[in-house]
Amino acid sequence: MENASATVKDVTATIIAQRMELENKNKTITMLQKALNEQKELTLYHAKEMEKEEQRRLTLLKSEHEETVKRHQCFIDQVISNAKIILYMGSFIIVHVYIFSYCYT
Repeated sequence: MENASATVKDVTATIIAQRMELENKNKTITMLQKALNEQKELTLYHAKEMEKEEQRRLTLLKSEHEETVKRHQCFIDQVISNAKIILYMGSFIIVHVYIFSYCYT
């Protein structure tokens, strides 16, 4: 009887120890799952922030390039305008040279 009682105590102690170990492992799993979820949320947050920052940079870069194109277009328009003026003045001078050469020859 004493032997059976000792065996029951050993089995009971083993079951209690295994339950405690199982509870600790379950707590650890729960804690790790919580940490994993928090890390996942943090990663998603950082990804969204990076996407917003990249979109802001692209918008700024687009704006800068559009401004550069506008400046170049204004410069080209000015060059064309100057070329037209020079062409007109050249034509005017050629006409006057013909007139003066006709008058004095």
